[in-house]
Amino acid sequence: MMVISLKVDIKMLKYMMMREVCGWLVYCLIVVASCNTLHLIDKHITVHQDTDIFDKLKSCKNAVVWIWNSSGQNVTGFYTKYGLLSVAHLELQSKNVSVIDYRAEFPEISEVFYKDETRDLMLIDRKRMRKNPKTSSLEEVYLELAPRNYKIQPGEKVYVIGHLAGVYPSVITIGRVTKVDKKIISVIPLVVMDCFEVDAGIWYGSSGSPVLNENLQVIGVINRIRMYPHKIISNSDSEGGIAISLNTIYEFLDTIKQNNN
Repeated sequence: MMVISLKVDIKMLKYMMMREVCGWLVYCLIVVASCNTLHLIDKHITVHQDTDIFDKLKSCKNAVVWIWNSSGQNVTGFYTKYGLLSVAHLELQSKNVSVIDYRAEFPEISEVFYKDETRDLMLIDRKRMRKNPKTSSLEEVYLELAPRNYKIQPGEKVYVIGHLAGVYPSVITIGRVTKVDKKIISVIPLVVMDCFEVDAGIWYGSSGSPVLNENLQVIGVINRIRMYPHKIISNSDSEGGIAISLNTIYEFLDTIKQNNN
């Protein structure tokens, strides 16, 4: 009986290994098929020799985390000086979520502070100081929001940092704003939001990713992608990724402030 049990375990182990390998092969095919739009920051910087922006972007990654619910669904989130910001369409069975810093060995359990489904944004906690997983010292790491009066321009370069296709740690992709002054309309729940579109490489898991301008200020939050049967990741010739606009982010933060006064 012990021999039979051992064979079953070996078969299960082989199955799990094959599943992981197949998963990564599928992801590689996705990247290859979409190489005309998916530009990893390392390749881009090598071509343009812009090491200064590369170093700054790498430090920005420290403010970006992976957020999981109890069902295994995941999105991206990022720290601001107001707290940890992400999208509200992550389904919650409780107020707690798992927050994974790519530098840490284990996830941290955090409580959702405020959720606004009409703007598809949520604030998970309001801590500005958090422990560096490598040094155990407290550090203040967050991304700056662009000023309220910032005007997003068509064609401006953007950087998106997120867990594209569940890749861990986060990936930085480059693109441009393709459309501005758009609206997202959803029926359940009723949502009408200001948004804009980018052609940077995004995929499932990118929801909640910060969209940064060339000053590395947050000008939007990735909300969703557009899918077409003949395209894996949309490019500038069609509708690309949709981002929640900066003014919607400020409206969300203003609502929190009003409700807590």
